[in-house]
Amino acid sequence: MHLLPGAILKPDSGIAITIDGAIIAGIEQIFDTSAGGSFVIGNQHVGVFPQWFGATGDGSTNDRGFIKSAIDAVNAAGGGKVILPFTASGYNVVSIVGSSTPGIDIPPGVLVLMDQATLIFDDGDYVTVKIGGQLGNFEGGLIGGRIRCGDGTTGSATVGILIQNCRSAIIRPNQIIGNYSEAQIKLFAANGEKTLFNKITGHIPSGGPTVIGIIADNSGTGFCNANDIDVDSTDVPIGVELKGVSSTNIIRGRYENTGGTAIIIGDGTNDANHNMILWPRIEDYTTFINIKANSVGTQIWIGHPMTTSLVDNGTETNVLTTSGDTGRSHAAYKNFSSGNIVVANGATVEFARFSTAANRNLRVFSGQCHKSDGTNAATFELEVFNVTDASVLKSFNNSSYERGFPLASAQLGVTKTYALRLKNTSGAQETMYGSVTLSVDGE
Repeated sequence: MHLLPGAILKPDSGIAITIDGAIIAGIEQIFDTSAGGSFVIGNQHVGVFPQWFGATGDGSTNDRGFIKSAIDAVNAAGGGKVILPFTASGYNVVSIVGSSTPGIDIPPGVLVLMDQATLIFDDGDYVTVKIGGQLGNFEGGLIGGRIRCGDGTTGSATVGILIQNCRSAIIRPNQIIGNYSEAQIKLFAANGEKTLFNKITGHIPSGGPTVIGIIADNSGTGFCNANDIDVDSTDVPIGVELKGVSSTNIIRGRYENTGGTAIIIGDGTNDANHNMILWPRIEDYTTFINIKANSVGTQIWIGHPMTTSLVDNGTETNVLTTSGDTGRSHAAYKNFSSGNIVVANGATVEFARFSTAANRNLRVFSGQCHKSDGTNAATFELEVFNVTDASVLKSFNNSSYERGFPLASAQLGVTKTYALRLKNTSGAQETMYGSVTLSVDGE
Protein backbone atom coordinates (compact mmCIF):
# COMPACT_ATOMS: atom_id res chain seq x y z
CA MET A 1 0.00 0.00 0.00
CA HIS A 2 1.40 3.39 -1.05
CA LEU A 3 0.09 6.44 0.83
CA LEU A 4 0.98 9.84 -0.56
CA PRO A 5 1.72 12.81 1.73
CA GLY A 6 -1.49 14.11 3.29
CA ALA A 7 -3.42 10.83 2.90
CA ILE A 8 -4.85 9.59 6.22
CA LEU A 9 -6.92 6.48 6.95
CA LYS A 10 -9.46 7.03 9.74
CA PRO A 11 -11.68 4.02 10.56
CA ASP A 12 -14.93 4.53 12.47
CA SER A 13 -15.51 3.20 15.96
CA GLY A 14 -15.38 -0.59 16.09
CA ILE A 15 -13.78 -0.91 12.66
CA ALA A 16 -10.36 -2.56 12.35
CA ILE A 17 -8.37 -2.14 9.14
CA THR A 18 -5.96 -5.01 8.45
CA ILE A 19 -2.88 -4.32 6.37
CA ASP A 20 -0.92 -7.45 5.60
CA GLY A 21 1.50 -6.14 3.01
CA ALA A 22 4.20 -3.53 2.64
CA ILE A 23 3.40 0.06 3.55
CA ILE A 24 5.14 2.75 1.52
CA ALA A 25 4.91 6.11 3.26
CA GLY A 26 7.00 8.81 4.82
CA ILE A 27 7.55 9.25 8.56
CA GLU A 28 4.36 11.29 8.99
CA GLN A 29 0.78 10.65 10.03
CA ILE A 30 -1.13 8.27 7.77
CA PHE A 31 -3.39 6.58 10.37
CA ASP A 32 -5.96 8.20 12.70
CA THR A 33 -7.60 6.20 15.52
CA SER A 34 -9.34 9.16 17.18
CA ALA A 35 -12.78 7.97 15.99
CA GLY A 36 -12.40 4.68 17.86
CA GLY A 37 -11.21 2.50 15.01
CA SER A 38 -7.99 0.44 14.99
CA PHE A 39 -5.39 -1.13 12.73
CA VAL A 40 -3.84 -4.59 12.42
CA ILE A 41 -0.45 -4.30 10.71
CA GLY A 42 1.59 -7.38 9.88
CA ASN A 43 4.45 -8.46 7.66
CA GLN A 44 6.35 -5.18 7.87
CA HIS A 45 9.95 -5.90 7.03
CA VAL A 46 11.13 -2.50 8.29
CA GLY A 47 8.70 -1.80 11.12
CA VAL A 48 5.90 0.52 12.18
CA PHE A 49 6.51 4.16 13.17
CA PRO A 50 4.51 5.96 15.90
CA GLN A 51 4.59 9.00 13.60
CA TRP A 52 2.20 7.10 11.32
CA PHE A 53 -0.35 7.42 14.15
CA GLY A 54 0.38 11.07 14.99
CA ALA A 55 3.46 11.08 17.25
CA THR A 56 5.58 14.23 16.96
CA GLY A 57 8.66 13.63 19.10
CA ASP A 58 8.77 17.33 19.91
CA GLY A 59 9.28 16.79 23.65
CA SER A 60 6.03 18.51 24.66
CA THR A 61 3.14 16.83 22.81
CA ASN A 62 1.85 13.77 24.64
CA ASP A 63 2.93 10.92 22.36
CA ARG A 64 1.81 8.18 24.71
CA GLY A 65 -1.38 7.27 22.82
CA PHE A 66 0.34 7.33 19.43
CA ILE A 67 3.11 4.99 20.59
CA LYS A 68 0.48 2.72 22.12
CA SER A 69 -1.46 2.65 18.84
CA ALA A 70 1.66 1.55 16.95
CA ILE A 71 2.36 -1.20 19.51
CA ASP A 72 -1.29 -2.32 19.48
CA ALA A 73 -1.29 -2.52 15.68
CA VAL A 74 1.64 -4.94 15.42
CA ASN A 75 0.54 -6.84 18.54
CA ALA A 76 -2.87 -7.47 16.96
CA ALA A 77 -1.08 -9.11 14.04
CA GLY A 78 0.85 -11.43 16.35
CA GLY A 79 3.93 -9.29 16.92
CA GLY A 80 6.42 -7.18 15.05
CA LYS A 81 8.73 -4.17 15.27
CA VAL A 82 7.94 -0.62 16.33
CA ILE A 83 10.63 1.93 15.47
CA LEU A 84 11.07 5.25 17.27
CA PRO A 85 13.25 7.45 15.04
CA PHE A 86 15.63 9.94 16.63
CA THR A 87 14.24 13.39 17.41
CA ALA A 88 16.17 16.20 19.06
CA SER A 89 13.57 16.75 21.80
CA GLY A 90 12.43 13.18 22.54
CA TYR A 91 9.00 11.60 22.94
CA ASN A 92 6.91 12.92 25.83
CA VAL A 93 4.88 10.21 27.60
CA VAL A 94 2.29 11.70 29.96
CA SER A 95 1.13 9.34 32.70
CA ILE A 96 -2.46 8.50 33.57
CA VAL A 97 -3.10 10.38 36.81
CA GLY A 98 -3.62 8.11 39.81
CA SER A 99 -2.97 4.95 37.80
CA SER A 100 -0.33 2.23 38.17
CA THR A 101 -0.52 1.63 34.42
CA PRO A 102 2.97 1.60 32.88
CA GLY A 103 3.93 4.52 30.69
CA ILE A 104 4.70 2.15 27.80
CA ASP A 105 3.48 -1.48 27.91
CA ILE A 106 5.32 -3.78 25.48
CA PRO A 107 3.45 -7.10 25.10
CA PRO A 108 4.95 -10.45 24.04
CA GLY A 109 6.20 -10.56 20.49
CA VAL A 110 6.69 -6.81 20.10
CA LEU A 111 10.21 -5.40 19.74
CA VAL A 112 10.64 -1.64 20.18
CA LEU A 113 13.71 -0.29 18.39
CA MET A 114 14.77 3.16 19.53
CA ASP A 115 17.06 4.81 17.00
CA GLN A 116 18.94 6.94 19.55
CA ALA A 117 15.52 8.21 20.61
CA THR A 118 14.64 9.40 24.12
CA LEU A 119 11.44 8.47 25.97
CA ILE A 120 10.58 11.16 28.54
CA PHE A 121 8.26 10.09 31.36
CA ASP A 122 6.40 12.06 33.99
CA ASP A 123 7.76 12.57 37.46
CA GLY A 124 5.96 10.10 39.72
CA ASP A 125 5.21 7.38 37.18
CA TYR A 126 4.77 3.92 38.69
CA VAL A 127 6.66 2.07 35.93
CA THR A 128 7.98 3.83 32.86
CA VAL A 129 8.27 0.74 30.61
CA LYS A 130 6.80 -2.73 31.20
CA ILE A 131 7.92 -5.71 29.13
CA GLY A 132 6.12 -9.05 29.14
CA GLY A 133 2.96 -10.05 30.91
CA GLN A 134 2.40 -13.43 29.31
CA LEU A 135 4.67 -16.44 29.50
CA GLY A 136 5.66 -17.66 26.08
CA ASN A 137 8.30 -17.35 23.43
CA PHE A 138 8.59 -13.61 23.79
CA GLU A 139 11.45 -12.73 21.45
CA GLY A 140 10.70 -9.05 21.83
CA GLY A 141 11.90 -6.26 24.09
CA LEU A 142 13.47 -2.83 23.82
CA ILE A 143 16.72 -1.94 22.08
CA GLY A 144 18.59 1.36 21.98
CA GLY A 145 17.70 4.88 23.02
CA ARG A 146 17.35 6.50 26.42
CA ILE A 147 14.74 6.15 29.17
CA ARG A 148 14.46 9.41 31.10
CA CYS A 149 12.28 10.25 34.07
CA GLY A 150 11.41 13.95 34.30
CA ASP A 151 14.45 16.11 33.60
CA GLY A 152 16.76 13.20 34.44
CA THR A 153 17.95 14.61 37.77
CA THR A 154 14.92 15.54 39.88
CA GLY A 155 12.22 13.36 38.30
CA SER A 156 11.31 10.12 40.06
CA ALA A 157 9.48 6.87 39.40
CA THR A 158 9.24 3.49 41.11
CA VAL A 159 10.82 1.34 38.38
CA GLY A 160 12.46 2.27 35.09
CA ILE A 161 11.89 -0.97 33.15
CA LEU A 162 9.76 -3.78 34.60
CA ILE A 163 10.34 -7.22 33.05
CA GLN A 164 7.48 -9.36 34.33
CA ASN A 165 6.50 -12.94 33.49
CA CYS A 166 8.62 -12.75 30.39
CA ARG A 167 10.76 -15.16 28.39
CA SER A 168 13.62 -14.52 25.95
CA ALA A 169 13.30 -10.74 25.74
CA ILE A 170 16.19 -8.46 24.78
CA ILE A 171 16.50 -5.33 26.92
CA ARG A 172 19.32 -3.13 25.70
CA PRO A 173 18.75 0.56 26.42
CA ASN A 174 21.62 2.94 25.86
CA GLN A 175 20.83 4.74 29.12
CA ILE A 176 18.29 4.75 31.94
CA ILE A 177 18.37 8.17 33.57
CA GLY A 178 16.47 9.46 36.59
CA ASN A 179 15.64 8.58 40.18
CA TYR A 180 13.92 5.24 40.72
CA SER A 181 12.85 4.42 44.26
CA GLU A 182 12.86 0.65 43.74
CA ALA A 183 15.18 -0.11 40.80
CA GLN A 184 16.18 1.06 37.37
CA ILE A 185 15.43 -2.41 35.96
CA LYS A 186 13.32 -4.99 37.78
CA LEU A 187 12.88 -8.66 36.87
CA PHE A 188 9.71 -9.84 38.58
CA ALA A 189 7.63 -13.00 38.83
CA ALA A 190 4.64 -13.64 41.07
CA ASN A 191 2.02 -16.31 41.80
CA GLY A 192 3.63 -19.13 39.88
CA GLU A 193 4.84 -16.94 37.02
CA LYS A 194 8.31 -17.25 35.51
CA THR A 195 10.72 -14.66 34.16
CA LEU A 196 13.32 -16.61 32.19
CA PHE A 197 16.10 -16.36 29.60
CA ASN A 198 16.04 -12.57 29.28
CA LYS A 199 19.14 -10.69 28.12
CA ILE A 200 19.79 -7.30 29.78
CA THR A 201 22.58 -5.04 28.60
CA GLY A 202 23.18 -1.30 28.44
CA HIS A 203 24.37 1.70 30.43
CA ILE A 204 22.37 2.49 33.56
CA PRO A 205 23.82 5.56 35.30
CA SER A 206 21.95 7.06 38.24
CA GLY A 207 20.78 10.64 38.01
CA GLY A 208 20.00 10.80 41.71
CA PRO A 209 19.17 8.67 44.75
CA THR A 210 18.42 5.42 42.91
CA VAL A 211 19.10 2.59 45.37
CA ILE A 212 19.39 -0.43 43.06
CA GLY A 213 20.43 -0.76 39.44
CA ILE A 214 18.90 -4.18 38.68
CA ILE A 215 16.81 -6.31 41.01
CA ALA A 216 15.39 -9.80 40.44
CA ASP A 217 12.52 -10.57 42.79
CA ASN A 218 9.46 -12.73 43.12
CA SER A 219 6.52 -13.18 45.43
CA GLY A 220 4.56 -16.33 46.12
CA THR A 221 5.82 -19.17 43.94
CA GLY A 222 7.33 -17.23 41.05
CA PHE A 223 10.81 -17.75 39.59
CA CYS A 224 13.38 -15.35 38.10
CA ASN A 225 15.82 -17.82 36.56
CA ALA A 226 18.43 -18.11 33.80
CA ASN A 227 18.58 -14.41 32.97
CA ASP A 228 21.77 -12.84 31.60
CA ILE A 229 22.69 -9.45 33.14
CA ASP A 230 25.59 -7.59 31.52
CA VAL A 231 25.43 -3.85 32.19
CA ASP A 232 27.59 -0.77 32.74
CA SER A 233 26.35 0.62 36.06
CA THR A 234 27.65 3.80 37.68
CA ASP A 235 26.74 5.75 40.83
CA VAL A 236 24.22 3.19 42.10
CA PRO A 237 24.62 1.98 45.73
CA ILE A 238 23.62 -1.59 44.79
CA GLY A 239 24.48 -2.73 41.27
CA VAL A 240 22.57 -6.03 41.12
CA GLU A 241 20.49 -7.78 43.77
CA LEU A 242 18.95 -11.24 43.39
CA LYS A 243 16.10 -11.83 45.85
CA GLY A 244 13.54 -14.55 46.39
CA VAL A 245 13.82 -17.65 44.23
CA SER A 246 16.30 -16.32 41.67
CA SER A 247 18.58 -19.06 40.39
CA THR A 248 20.95 -19.95 37.52
CA ASN A 249 21.32 -16.30 36.52
CA ILE A 250 24.54 -14.92 35.02
CA ILE A 251 25.86 -11.55 36.22
CA ARG A 252 28.68 -9.75 34.46
CA GLY A 253 29.53 -6.21 33.38
CA ARG A 254 31.03 -3.11 35.00
CA TYR A 255 29.95 -1.65 38.36
CA GLU A 256 31.38 1.53 39.86
CA ASN A 257 30.23 3.52 42.88
CA THR A 258 31.74 5.03 46.03
CA GLY A 259 30.39 2.89 48.86
CA GLY A 260 27.61 0.30 48.83
CA THR A 261 27.62 -3.26 47.48
CA ALA A 262 28.09 -4.12 43.82
CA ILE A 263 26.37 -7.54 43.74
CA ILE A 264 24.09 -9.20 46.32
CA ILE A 265 23.09 -12.85 45.93
CA GLY A 266 20.08 -13.96 47.99
CA ASP A 267 17.90 -12.38 50.65
CA GLY A 268 18.89 -14.69 53.53
CA THR A 269 15.61 -16.62 53.48
CA ASN A 270 14.78 -17.94 50.02
CA ASP A 271 16.98 -20.15 47.84
CA ALA A 272 18.96 -18.15 45.29
CA ASN A 273 20.92 -21.10 43.96
CA HIS A 274 23.59 -21.79 41.35
CA ASN A 275 24.00 -18.24 40.09
CA MET A 276 27.21 -17.29 38.29
CA ILE A 277 29.19 -14.06 38.61
CA LEU A 278 31.33 -14.03 35.49
CA TRP A 279 34.35 -11.72 35.03
CA PRO A 280 32.83 -8.51 36.41
CA ARG A 281 34.75 -5.26 36.71
CA ILE A 282 33.95 -3.78 40.12
CA GLU A 283 35.45 -0.56 41.38
CA ASP A 284 35.21 1.57 44.53
CA TYR A 285 32.31 -0.27 46.19
CA THR A 286 32.79 -0.90 49.91
CA THR A 287 31.70 -4.52 49.41
CA PHE A 288 32.14 -6.07 46.01
CA ILE A 289 30.00 -9.23 46.35
CA ASN A 290 27.73 -10.32 49.21
CA ILE A 291 26.39 -13.89 49.21
CA LYS A 292 23.66 -14.32 51.81
CA ALA A 293 22.47 -17.40 53.68
CA ASN A 294 20.59 -20.14 51.79
CA SER A 295 22.31 -19.17 48.54
CA VAL A 296 23.82 -22.45 47.40
CA GLY A 297 26.33 -23.07 44.67
CA THR A 298 27.25 -19.54 43.63
CA GLN A 299 30.13 -19.63 41.16
CA ILE A 300 32.46 -16.64 41.03
CA TRP A 301 34.86 -16.28 38.14
CA ILE A 302 37.07 -13.24 38.60
CA GLY A 303 40.21 -12.37 36.70
CA HIS A 304 39.60 -12.60 32.97
CA PRO A 305 43.05 -12.68 31.36
CA MET A 306 42.28 -9.63 29.23
CA THR A 307 40.81 -7.36 31.92
CA THR A 308 41.43 -5.99 35.40
CA SER A 309 38.40 -7.25 37.26
CA LEU A 310 38.64 -5.78 40.74
CA VAL A 311 40.30 -2.44 41.38
CA ASP A 312 41.29 -1.50 44.94
CA ASN A 313 41.60 2.25 45.34
CA GLY A 314 41.74 2.12 49.11
CA THR A 315 37.99 2.52 49.69
CA GLU A 316 37.05 -1.16 49.62
CA THR A 317 36.43 -3.10 52.82
CA ASN A 318 35.26 -6.50 51.66
CA VAL A 319 35.76 -7.81 48.18
CA LEU A 320 33.37 -10.62 49.01
CA THR A 321 31.28 -11.36 52.07
CA THR A 322 28.77 -14.01 53.04
CA SER A 323 26.33 -13.97 55.90
CA GLY A 324 24.40 -16.57 57.84
CA ASP A 325 25.09 -20.31 58.03
CA THR A 326 27.17 -21.17 55.00
CA GLY A 327 27.14 -24.89 55.72
CA ARG A 328 24.85 -25.45 52.74
CA SER A 329 26.95 -23.25 50.49
CA HIS A 330 30.08 -25.34 50.05
CA ALA A 331 29.99 -25.02 46.28
CA ALA A 332 30.07 -21.25 46.64
CA TYR A 333 33.67 -21.45 47.74
CA LYS A 334 35.04 -23.36 44.81
CA ASN A 335 37.58 -21.50 42.71
CA PHE A 336 37.45 -18.10 44.36
CA SER A 337 39.81 -15.75 42.59
CA SER A 338 40.79 -12.19 43.33
CA GLY A 339 41.43 -11.36 39.71
CA ASN A 340 43.98 -8.60 39.17
CA ILE A 341 43.92 -6.13 42.07
CA VAL A 342 46.05 -3.02 42.36
CA VAL A 343 47.17 -2.99 46.01
CA ALA A 344 49.44 -0.57 47.84
CA ASN A 345 52.48 -1.82 49.72
CA GLY A 346 51.50 -3.25 53.08
CA ALA A 347 47.79 -3.45 52.20
CA THR A 348 45.69 -6.55 52.71
CA VAL A 349 42.71 -7.17 50.42
CA GLU A 350 39.90 -9.57 51.22
CA PHE A 351 38.36 -11.46 48.35
CA ALA A 352 36.09 -13.80 50.30
CA ARG A 353 34.49 -13.57 53.72
CA PHE A 354 32.22 -16.13 55.32
CA SER A 355 30.63 -16.71 58.70
CA THR A 356 29.28 -19.84 60.36
CA ALA A 357 26.32 -20.55 62.58
CA ALA A 358 27.71 -23.95 63.59
CA ASN A 359 31.06 -25.71 63.75
CA ARG A 360 32.27 -26.34 60.22
CA ASN A 361 35.23 -27.91 58.51
CA LEU A 362 37.34 -25.87 56.13
CA ARG A 363 39.23 -27.81 53.47
CA VAL A 364 41.70 -26.06 51.22
CA PHE A 365 42.72 -28.03 48.14
CA SER A 366 44.88 -25.73 46.03
CA GLY A 367 45.85 -22.11 45.61
CA GLN A 368 48.15 -19.62 44.00
CA CYS A 369 49.44 -16.11 44.51
CA HIS A 370 51.35 -14.22 41.85
CA LYS A 371 52.09 -10.85 40.40
CA SER A 372 50.04 -10.03 37.34
CA ASP A 373 53.08 -10.61 35.13
CA GLY A 374 53.12 -14.22 36.30
CA THR A 375 56.29 -14.00 38.39
CA ASN A 376 56.43 -15.73 41.74
CA ALA A 377 57.05 -13.56 44.76
CA ALA A 378 57.20 -14.81 48.33
CA THR A 379 56.22 -11.33 49.50
CA PHE A 380 52.62 -12.05 48.49
CA GLU A 381 50.70 -14.11 50.97
CA LEU A 382 47.32 -15.81 51.00
CA GLU A 383 45.73 -15.94 54.44
CA VAL A 384 42.73 -17.65 55.94
CA PHE A 385 42.01 -15.04 58.59
CA ASN A 386 39.85 -15.36 61.69
CA VAL A 387 38.13 -11.97 61.66
CA THR A 388 36.33 -12.52 64.95
CA ASP A 389 39.49 -13.28 66.92
CA ALA A 390 41.81 -11.18 64.72
CA SER A 391 44.14 -14.09 64.14
CA VAL A 392 45.57 -15.89 61.10
CA LEU A 393 44.25 -19.44 60.82
CA LYS A 394 46.44 -20.42 57.86
CA SER A 395 48.99 -18.46 55.84
CA PHE A 396 50.76 -19.40 52.61
CA ASN A 397 53.26 -17.57 50.49
CA ASN A 398 54.38 -18.42 47.02
CA SER A 399 57.27 -20.61 48.12
CA SER A 400 54.89 -22.90 49.96
CA TYR A 401 52.26 -23.45 47.31
CA GLU A 402 53.34 -22.24 43.91
CA ARG A 403 52.49 -25.68 42.49
CA GLY A 404 49.30 -26.01 44.50
CA PHE A 405 49.02 -27.18 48.06
CA PRO A 406 46.99 -29.80 49.93
CA LEU A 407 45.85 -28.96 53.44
CA ALA A 408 44.31 -30.88 56.27
CA SER A 409 40.96 -29.51 57.30
CA ALA A 410 40.78 -26.72 59.82
CA GLN A 411 37.96 -26.35 62.33
CA LEU A 412 35.84 -23.24 62.03
CA GLY A 413 34.23 -22.13 65.27
CA VAL A 414 30.60 -21.31 65.98
CA THR A 415 29.55 -17.74 65.05
CA LYS A 416 33.02 -16.95 63.79
CA THR A 417 33.76 -14.90 60.70
CA TYR A 418 36.63 -15.81 58.38
CA ALA A 419 38.20 -14.16 55.37
CA LEU A 420 40.46 -15.06 52.50
CA ARG A 421 43.04 -12.30 52.15
CA LEU A 422 45.84 -11.31 49.84
CA LYS A 423 48.65 -9.43 51.54
CA ASN A 424 51.25 -7.31 49.76
CA THR A 425 54.61 -7.03 51.52
CA SER A 426 56.68 -6.41 48.40
CA GLY A 427 57.74 -2.87 49.33
CA ALA A 428 55.86 -1.23 46.42
CA GLN A 429 52.40 -1.00 44.90
CA GLU A 430 51.74 -4.11 42.86
CA THR A 431 49.07 -5.67 40.70
CA MET A 432 48.56 -9.19 41.97
CA TYR A 433 46.12 -12.02 41.95
CA GLY A 434 45.38 -15.08 43.98
CA SER A 435 42.93 -17.96 43.97
CA VAL A 436 41.92 -20.80 46.19
CA THR A 437 39.77 -23.90 45.91
CA LEU A 438 38.12 -24.79 49.19
CA SER A 439 34.93 -26.05 50.77
CA VAL A 440 33.04 -25.40 53.97
CA ASP A 441 30.91 -28.31 55.10
CA GLY A 442 29.15 -29.80 58.10
CA GLU A 443 30.65 -31.16 61.26
